[in-house]
Amino acid sequence: KQEAEKKGWIAEKVMVGKNGQKVRPDAYDPKEDRCKDLKPNTKRGRQRGKEKQKKYKDVLGKETDIIYYDPATGTIYW
Repeated sequence: KQEAEKKGWIAEKVMVGKNGQKVRPDAYDPKEDRCKDLKPNTKRGRQRGKEKQKKYKDVLGKETDIIYYDPATGTIYW
């Protein structure tokens, strides 16, 4: 959350889609109008990242950047 705020992003913002469905990406970048989602750099994490990209595109009409991290060290791959 702190890292997102340092970048000017809004962490865990509840957003309402076209159909009234609510979603909460890990962060939202108002400058780029893009969602950001943090996932572990694992096979399952990459799969979930693709699912989230589709979900946020379908619900909000917004592109999503998936940011991966090393689950063993916590290192974020910006």
